[in-house]
Amino acid sequence: MKLVIVLTLSMMSFGLADLARLFTRDTNADAATRRGAAQYGKQNYDQALQSFRKASSLHSTPRSGFNVATTEIAAGQLEQGSSDMAAALRDPALRADALYNRANSALSAKSYDAAIRDYSDSLRLRPSSLSAKRNLELALGRKAQEEKKQQQQRGKGGKQGEGGQQKPAPDTAPKDAPQRQQAQQKSDRADVDSLLRSIQQQENEELSRMRKARPEPRKIGW
Repeated sequence: MKLVIVLTLSMMSFGLADLARLFTRDTNADAATRRGAAQYGKQNYDQALQSFRKASSLHSTPRSGFNVATTEIAAGQLEQGSSDMAAALRDPALRADALYNRANSALSAKSYDAAIRDYSDSLRLRPSSLSAKRNLELALGRKAQEEKKQQQQRGKGGKQGEGGQQKPAPDTAPKDAPQRQQAQQKSDRADVDSLLRSIQQQENEELSRMRKARPEPRKIGW
């Protein structure tokens, strides 16, 4: 009863606007998180970011940091969001999702190597994620297109150099650097291809089990 009396007496000095703020403000992290989730669902990312940051200031956890970082990425703050995802990456329960979201950020920024790495790591933790698989294949395809474009541009540059218009810059890199880079790229691609084949095999096995589990249709008549 004492709490109710004190609260009632304190309200007597409040105006209507004060009362409205009292009953609508974020009183705990859960309330701010729920508000942020609703705003995020409506794609009001700036408002959602404010709510999630409020929740994190009230009760900082890897999950609250994950919400903030994810919303920053959705709002276009790619570099900041990727940086703020660090705490969630250290949480085993959040790591797969955190890697996936950071990979989405890298893909949007056309950082294909980083996207491929994070999608692959996310798939190793959660092989059943079809969205991570599709995005990994998308990142691989875009990287291949970018490399092809760069090769074409280098080819055009070489032809111009033969005409004497522009001399190529001296190559001061170690002679075996391109070979090492190509070998590393082949190794990385082989690892990714192996991962995709493994996931495809798991999907095929799951489909096979589902087909076997279905009851055979009953025959009617002869």
